[in-house]
Amino acid sequence: MFFYISHINDTSVPSDAPVLPVLRMMLIFDGRHDYMKFHEEIQNADIFFSMINVETGTYQVANSPAFIKRIDGECCEEQYEICYQFKKKEVSRPGTYKGYFVIKFGDDLKNDSYEYPKGTLQMPIRDDLNIIVK
Repeated sequence: MFFYISHINDTSVPSDAPVLPVLRMMLIFDGRHDYMKFHEEIQNADIFFSMINVETGTYQVANSPAFIKRIDGECCEEQYEICYQFKKKEVSRPGTYKGYFVIKFGDDLKNDSYEYPKGTLQMPIRDDLNIIVK
């Protein structure tokens, strides 16, 4: 999957200023029976984003806090997407990057009927997230 963003080289914009667009990754229902448990648990998880320069192997973004957003739609079930708001300094250099989210699940949700996800999950799982800064 590819995400395109224009680099910002405007000196009047502070380096830590948020820039658009926001990177969004939707959580997809994969047919597993524990899909709704994942949605319940992710609301209490810590989420981070990292982005690595493909050519140099250096991190442009390292474990920066990301956030989760509920999707307003016509579906009767709650749906969420994982989001990251880029800052000017993170998209100031054109290039190709690989990005990923890390979700760290907490131990604070308890239920006698079933077990919630635990530990750490890196997303995307199947495909690389290629970020092109033009």
